Amino acid sequence: MRINNGGTDAGTGAYAGKRVGGVQFYGFHGITPETAESTHYFFSHARNFRVDDHVLTEKLFSTTMVTIEEDRVVLEAQAARREETADRPLINMVTDGPAIQARRIVRELFAHDT
Repeated sequence: MRINNGGTDAGTGAYAGKRVGGVQFYGFHGITPETAESTHYFFSHARNFRVDDHVLTEKLFSTTMVTIEEDRVVLEAQAARREETADRPLINMVTDGPAIQARRIVRELFAHDT
C-alpha cells in the first residue's frame, strides 16, 4: 500500500497539483506472507519538511509503531478466529472488492509464470 498525503495553504492550487511550499508525507506498507502462519510487514515513511529534526523523526516512527502494533493485535485475533472456524466459508462484502481484485491479479500473474 502506498500512501501520499499532506497539505498546503488554501487557494494555492493544490487541487490542480501545485503543492510547492506544502508539507507531504509518503508511506509504503508491504505485507508479504512468509508461511501459512506468518507474515513479514515492511514499511517506510518519508517527508519533505524538517528532515533534519531527529526528535520529530523518532516521534513519527514511534506513533507509527503504535498503529502497527494495534493492527497486529487485531490481525492475530482474526487469524485465531479463522482457525477456530476453518470449516465455515468466508463471506465477501462490498468493502472487500479491492482485496478480491488484488488476489485475482496475483493468481493470474502466478498462472502466467508457471
